[in-house]
Amino acid sequence: MGNQRFSFAVTGSLISILFLIAVNQLTTPGDPWFAYPAFMLLMWPLSIYCFSRNQSRLYSLIVTGLLIAYLAGLNWKYSPEVPWVLYVIPAVIWWPIAMYARSRLYRPLGAIAGSIVFAEAYVLLNMYLSPQFPWSVFTGFLAIWWPMSVIFARLKKWFAFSVCATAVTSAFFIIANLITTKEVWAVYPIFTMLWWPLSMYYFRRRPHSA
Repeated sequence: MGNQRFSFAVTGSLISILFLIAVNQLTTPGDPWFAYPAFMLLMWPLSIYCFSRNQSRLYSLIVTGLLIAYLAGLNWKYSPEVPWVLYVIPAVIWWPIAMYARSRLYRPLGAIAGSIVFAEAYVLLNMYLSPQFPWSVFTGFLAIWWPMSVIFARLKKWFAFSVCATAVTSAFFIIANLITTKEVWAVYPIFTMLWWPLSMYYFRRRPHSA
């Protein structure tokens, strides 16, 4: 049954892609728009093949490679002067990395190492491709949450997590305020964030019913 589904998916995908190529050539030969639906059609037989053989890690690796190649082609064709595909690569490659590393990334050392690599990749891209604005502050802020969540979840220190997360988020808002505008707006989200540790504190201090 699995081989039949795979054969049907391959045949259906190839026929559909050939039909789209023909329509593309007859209507707008100068714009290869068939590549957009063709990319999605390739996922159909690939998904059936990998999951029927319990190859989810292989699936993540192949799809990530195809996605990068697909986006690189779009980048080269429509905006070769701006290598925006490089901004996507550090994010999408974490799918196969997480699939192959598995539980290692849910340990404190693995989470810290992964967070540093992720943040540093965008810092380097920021420095060499668009140094006029330090946007890597935003990706760095996202990266911090991963090891922070793993560490406090293992310690089961939920109040300490709320305090640390509020402090980190407040620092992020202050830095974002300083690099974006002279108007002081960071105080508003910081005030909202303070309710998280306060609610955790008073929840712990509440009187317990008998």
